[in-house]
Formats: sequence, structure tokens, C-alpha cells
Amino acid sequence: MLVGVTHNWTDKAKQFSQELRFASDTDGPLSYIAGLYYFHQFLDSQRPFSLAGVPNFFYDYAKIKTDSYAAFVNADYKFTDRLTLTVGLRYTKEKKKLDFEQQGYTFGPLNYPTIPQSIDRFSDNDLSPTASLRYEFTPDINAYVTVSRGFKAGGWNPDITKRNTAREIRFDAEKVTNYEAGLKTQFFDRRLTVNLTGYHMEYDNLQISQFLPATSEFIITNAGKAVIDGAELEVIARPSTWFVVRAGGAYNDAHYTEFLSGTGGDFAGQQFTNAPKWSGYISGDVTVPIKDGLDMLLHGDYRYESKVYFDDSRTVNQGLPYSRGGYGLLNARIGVQTAQGLEISVYAQNLTNKRVLLNRTNDLLGLGIVLDSYNAPRTYGVRVGATF
Repeated sequence: MLVGVTHNWTDKAKQFSQELRFASDTDGPLSYIAGLYYFHQFLDSQRPFSLAGVPNFFYDYAKIKTDSYAAFVNADYKFTDRLTLTVGLRYTKEKKKLDFEQQGYTFGPLNYPTIPQSIDRFSDNDLSPTASLRYEFTPDINAYVTVSRGFKAGGWNPDITKRNTAREIRFDAEKVTNYEAGLKTQFFDRRLTVNLTGYHMEYDNLQISQFLPATSEFIITNAGKAVIDGAELEVIARPSTWFVVRAGGAYNDAHYTEFLSGTGGDFAGQQFTNAPKWSGYISGDVTVPIKDGLDMLLHGDYRYESKVYFDDSRTVNQGLPYSRGGYGLLNARIGVQTAQGLEISVYAQNLTNKRVLLNRTNDLLGLGIVLDSYNAPRTYGVRVGATF
């Protein structure tokens, strides 16, 4: 057992960004916006451990420099008053540099190697197009289809590590192709809004956060390929001036199609971690006039999520599955509001006092300890606000 171990971890960050845009000024069928973008970031991270009388006996230092450049253009062309085509293109070049050093340490189950100061560099380039076609059936009903590409640069896991070189803590850029279609509608003099969206997303080198039991590390790594298929429904009903109901639901089938863990596991076909397949909500707001200039407000909402997994290995430790079943939470609020916009209300969060497991992980020392975190219990409070 380590006695008298202290640490004083420090993370410093500096960043600068600048964007320059050029927009068209025309009443014709074509409109556009083009621009340039620059982003600079410098991160300085220090992770020293000190033992009584022995400062910095175990540490890692990391400095990361990022320079990102981009040029983009987006244009709308109206074939008719109802049919509009939108196209866009973005080119990104990102350069990164890592300066990393680790002083290793071995004690019992702890076994961290020494990594001499080393430099790792790489750059990512990406050309991301987008195209969308929108048709307005009526002023209150329109539909659209969209195809787009996305990009997220790679990077490093510059923390205390059991890996042997700076290069081994790198992860690669991810890319995604998104196909989406939607219908946006309003009925009954806009008292009823119904929006429906469907999507299909294809990922290459999806960046995910993963716990590796063999090395007791939380890292960002790359899954080979992944697919997300889903649909979302949103409904807003205003049957009267004093009553509003909002509801929505989503289906989200997010799974890996190629993902070898690097430790012998094959996660192909598995749902993403922390990604429920089903979710939904319903809420209601009632505004009741008490007298001139004073209204009573009533609000209630219920939200539901289906089962989620907390790790890709589908771990069961000491009989405890690293997953959570479906759950719902109920919240409520009652108060008054003046004509001047002042609101005073009493609220209750998690009204039924439901205990929900938010996350379950292993300890980083590899001692087999199960770490759980839960939501807040039933909570009451008073809220005062003003609208200007």
C-alpha cells in the first residue's frame, strides 16, 4: 500500500480562433457564403506524483500544439419558389505536435514504463462536401433530403499510460457520411407541429472512449467501422392559449460493424456504449390567469431511456453487469409569473425518488474494485427568474 502519496496535476490551455466570411448580396436565385478559418491551441499537462521525501518520483508531462486551417463555401440555389438546392464544400488541414515524457514506476500491480522525452507529429487533411434538397409543399409543410460528410482529426491520449512509446498513444481521424430525410409540418393554424426525421450514418475509424482492463487505462481509440440508423419524432400541440403539450421519441440503432478490441475481443454488432435504442419525453405547461398581470404556472415532464451498456467488453464484475436497464424520471414545477416577466416557482426534480445508475467502471489501479455513480435523489427547490 502506498503511504503519503500526493499529486498536484496541472492542465493549462491557450487557444485562438479567427473566421473571415464573405456573403453574397443579391435578390437572385443564387446566394452563397464563403470563408476562411484558423484555430490554434496549446495544451500543457503535468501529472506528477510525490512520495514523502521523494518529489516527482512518478510523472508524465505532455505538451500538444494544434494548428487547424479551413476554407469553406456554401450556396443556395432556388429553382422555384418551392424547390431549393443547397451545396457546400469544406477543406480542412490540421497539424499536431506532441512533446511527451513519462517517468515510470513499478509497485505491486502498478507497472508503468519509463518513456524518454519524445516528439510525435502528424497532419490530417479532409475534403467534406454536403448537398441538400428542400421542397415546400405549402408554407406549413416542407420536406428535405441531405447527404453530407464529416471529419474529426486524430490526436493522443497524453496521460499516465502503460504503453511504451508516444506513438502508441495516438488515435486516428474519424470520418462519417450522413444520409438524412425529414418532414416538417404545422396544422390547424400552427397549433399543431409535427416533425419527423430519419437518418443513416456510416463511420470510418469512429473515435470512442474505452477502458482497457489489461492496462487499467481509459483511452480514446478507433473502432474500424460503425453504423447508426435512427428516426426522431417531435410533436408540439397548443390546443389553447393556456395549455401546451410537447412530446417526442427517438429510435437509435448505433452499432459497430468492425471493431477488434486489440485485446482479443470482437465487438462487431454491438450497440454503442451509453447509447439507448429508445428514448422519449412528454411535457405539459399550463398558464392560468389569477388576476390582471398575474398568472399561475404549472409544468410537468417525464423522460425515458432504454437499456445502455457502460463498456464495450460487456463486463460482469463481482456479479455486477456493466449496464443499466431502462428508466424514466418525473419532474414538476408550480409558480407564478407577473406581466413584467418576474417568475417565482417551486420545483421538484426526480419526483418519484428513482435511483438510476449513471455509470459503472473499474478502478484505474486494476484492483478489481467496482466504481458506481448514481443520479441525484428527489430534489426540491425555489427558482426566481426574470424575462426582459
